[in-house]
Amino acid sequence: MSNRRPNGASNRRPIVVRHALAARQWELHLAATRLAAAEHAWISPPVIAYRAWTEQLLIEREPLGAALLSPLQSDALWRQIIADSPAGAALMSDRGAASWAAEAWSAIHDWRIESASLRNRLAATDVRAFADWCDSYRTTLADRGWIDRAQIEERLALLPGAIPDHAIVADLGEPAPARKHLLAQLEAEGGQIEHWSLPATGRVTYRSPWPDERTEILAAASWAQDRLDRGGGERIALVVPGLEKRAGEVARLLDEAMIGYPVWLSRAPADTDALIGAALTGIELVSPRATFATLSRWLRSPLFGSTNPTVRGARAALELKLRSQVGSQLPLLTAYRRGGLATH
Repeated sequence: MSNRRPNGASNRRPIVVRHALAARQWELHLAATRLAAAEHAWISPPVIAYRAWTEQLLIEREPLGAALLSPLQSDALWRQIIADSPAGAALMSDRGAASWAAEAWSAIHDWRIESASLRNRLAATDVRAFADWCDSYRTTLADRGWIDRAQIEERLALLPGAIPDHAIVADLGEPAPARKHLLAQLEAEGGQIEHWSLPATGRVTYRSPWPDERTEILAAASWAQDRLDRGGGERIALVVPGLEKRAGEVARLLDEAMIGYPVWLSRAPADTDALIGAALTGIELVSPRATFATLSRWLRSPLFGSTNPTVRGARAALELKLRSQVGSQLPLLTAYRRGGLATH
């Protein structure tokens, strides 16, 4: 395994990224390195989202194996299982429970947790019901020769066969145990997995007040256009609260303000991405709204500071010590200025 920064060349090796939006961003980033080298034409490397890559590997390794369910098919199966269960009979609707169960099912696979262990360790009624639904769901999948997307990593790790000759994993973020196990398994079987990280950038934080949201968006677009006009192949992300409800308005304002530059919108909540969530924590930390909970997230996050286990352990110990003090009940700025937090 190697860990380096991209130089624009991949020789047609697949570059595996977080999701479809990241794929587009990496394509632009790699193209910028070619343009900076005064190249006028090149073969674009295949950039593929991690989920699509694992599905592709499953098809290659098990072409006549279990049928992969679509998200809608999985949702329909969850609803049927919940509706037919004793616990489901007491619910007003199975739709919300099915969505919750599917998310929890995906999470326990990401973290390689056996649903049976939930039943054994936790006595809550809803947890026992969920464990029963998981058993029924798993049994139905096995009996009918189906597999859902949450099981792909687990299934791939157990299947011998077509190993990717060489794949590049580009900035997937903090890996869940299932992903880490799968990549390690692929390497153990002879696959070459190269890890790319993003180029280092300077970190400068500014806070600017604006009279309303429209003016703030236009100011952000003007700043972004100014940075892009300077060149350098930067990727710029503007985080807009409530974007899923204002996507049309925001897209129109950005298109009007950033003439000549393409704009892509991602309506996914920012806090569902660990890296973006950590960045928002860092921004909140220097704001008057910050609380001890903000500092706690910052101290415990693996995305801040050294990756040395000793340093991270010291940060966690500091967080535990501060938690028991009176200052943890104060706003962070007050605790820092008047509560003695600065001495730590």
